[in-house]
This record gives sequence, structure tokens and C-alpha cells, in this order.
Amino acid sequence: MTKKKTNNVSEISPILMASIFVVFIVAMIFVAFFGMNLQSPVAKYFSPYNTMVNNNLKGLLADQKDMDEKIKELSKNGEYTFEKPIILKAPYKVNRSSALIIFTTEEDTAVKVALNDVHVTTVKKSKNHIIPIYQLYADASNHVTLTLDNGDKQTYNIIIEPFNNDIQNIKVSDMLENENTYYLVGDLNADISSLRGFDKNNTLISYYEFGYFSGATLFKNKIALGYKQNRDVKNDIRLDIDYMGRISSITSNTEELKYEVNVFTESNSYIGDAYNVYQDEIDNYSFEDVTLPDSYTTKAVLPISEYEHLLNNSVKYDGEFKVNYMGEYISYTSDVTGKLLIVDSKGKLYTYPIDKSGVIKTDIEGRKSLYISKDGVIYNLKTTLVD
Repeated sequence: MTKKKTNNVSEISPILMASIFVVFIVAMIFVAFFGMNLQSPVAKYFSPYNTMVNNNLKGLLADQKDMDEKIKELSKNGEYTFEKPIILKAPYKVNRSSALIIFTTEEDTAVKVALNDVHVTTVKKSKNHIIPIYQLYADASNHVTLTLDNGDKQTYNIIIEPFNNDIQNIKVSDMLENENTYYLVGDLNADISSLRGFDKNNTLISYYEFGYFSGATLFKNKIALGYKQNRDVKNDIRLDIDYMGRISSITSNTEELKYEVNVFTESNSYIGDAYNVYQDEIDNYSFEDVTLPDSYTTKAVLPISEYEHLLNNSVKYDGEFKVNYMGEYISYTSDVTGKLLIVDSKGKLYTYPIDKSGVIKTDIEGRKSLYISKDGVIYNLKTTLVD
């Protein structure tokens, strides 16, 4: 008796496979064509060959907001004790040599703080403790000792990675009188300019880095920094940060900042200033909402339909126009007088005057493609600002 031969269901007819392939290709062509037509009114202003300028400050502020919520939650849930606290190292990313120690106690108590066996401050009484640690040695395991009013004591080890501690022939002890830290902004000749603090032994104990710092002024509870995303752009904005590295204010008013270079080495230049960060008694770490005191720069709205032909046929500007995108601020260095034109991601056209201030505060959201108008001619800057 012969067995009837059965077809293997796993075998697919070549004709069927070819048909599926053709249908797939047709579908992809349709999707690509349909998508292109949906995007074309706006996409033509955002060439993939444009220089992309990212908004690093906006990203940092978003991370900061998330960390604020995390700290609030951790400080109130009662899960962490004096014996087993939670330690957040460099919570706001800017001060890389900082930490927060968070725990609760049953009774109100002050907390004495010692760093590497040296008493630095006392944190005021509380049950919910958020202990700020600002000056941890780079490239070291730091011993942080906390002592409660009842004498209970705990020591925690916080490891900080190495950072650039080269200050060549500068002798910090010669720069200090009654202060314990000498801060240097720079190297101002490099693409990255950080804020670093050194003790009398030339040991690096504070390291702040985020883009390019062009100037600084130190206050009791904050540092005012001149900030640029890119050093090649002349104009900067002011960031006020606390010693933990959290941003508290952003403004284009830079009048209080110190820009004068007063420390030189063979190849580098710095802005130097001596200061005591820790006071005899400090509060538990806290923060308020970021303040934004500046008004938005006045802009004009233009009918893009009337400018579409000029924008589409604009040639690349071959003069100088360098730009930074920092939060809500656009700063620029330009050799042209005229107007800055911005096409946003919704296809709307706006214009701002190009003036000596070199800084615009804008409320235009989303991606922005940049053009300039000079002597009645529109030029393409081949630049996209990316949120």
C-alpha cells in the first residue's frame, strides 16, 4: 500500500512570495510618497545638510527638574536611616565633586560634617536630613563623617573620579589669606572652560563643568557664571548656580560677572578668586523654582507664503554668523546688520533684529531653521536649532 504524498505547509510558493514582495514595495513607495507630501511644506526649510545646534542647557534643565522631584521623594519617604542613608553623587551633573546624603531621624537633630577628618560645617536641626557635600577630593575615596547631637557618628566613603588638576606653576597658598579655596575659571583659551577649586595644597576639591564658562562671581550661597555652549560665539548668558551645581536663575544680564583675566601660566589664562564655601552653620539642602527674569525679545510674524520663493532660492551666507542655543536664548556673533529670520517646525516665519546685544530670548518652540535678511536679500545660514 502506497502512502499519499502530502505537501509541506512550511513550503511557500515562489509565486506567492513574489506577489508579497511586489505588494510590499508598492506599499513602501506609497508611504514614502505620502509622507514626503505631508512633510514637504515644512521639511524643505530643514535640510539634512544643515549644521545642527543642540540645546544642551534645555536638556540639563529637564534633568534638573527630574532630580528635584527625586530628592523631594527620597527625603520624605522615611526609607533611609542614619546608618543606611542614600548618597547621590553629583546629583545635578555640573558639580562633579559634590554629593547629597539623605536620611531621616526620629528626633530633630543638627548634623556636624567632617570631610577627610576636617570639620567643615554644622547642618541645622531637622528630622528630614539632606546634607550637602560640596568639596570632595578628585581621584580619591573621601571619608565623610556625620555626627548627631547625641554623639552617634557614621562615616561614609564617596569615590570621586580624576579630573584635570593641572595649574602648572600656580601656588595656591600664595593666593589665599583667610579663605580656604581658590577658584579658577579657565583655561579660557580652550574649547572647554571649567570652574575648579583648589585648597592650599593645590589639591583639586571642586570641579564644575558644562560647556564653556567665560566668567564668574562667587557669592555666599551661589555662583554667577558666564555661560556659552560654544566659546567661538562672543556673547554669553548668566547662569546662577548653587554650590551643588543646580541652576537657580538664567538671564542675559551679565553686568556682575568678573571677566578680567588675572592669573597666567606659560600657556593658559584664568580668572581667579578666593572664597570660603562652607559657613559655620548651614541649612539642609533645599531649592526653589528656576527664575527667568528677562522678557522675551520682540519678534515680528511674517506671512511665509510671501517669502517662500525667496527662502527656497536663498544662497548660503558666506560671512560670519556663529550661533549658540541655550535654553530660551539664542546668542550670536555676526558681521552683518539686518534681520534674523526663523522658520519653525510648523512652517511659521518670524524675524528678530540683529543688534549689538547679540542675544535673543525666544518663545518659539520646536526646531528652528535660520536665515538672515541683508539689504533686501535673504541668505540661508544652513543652521537648524534643535530642542
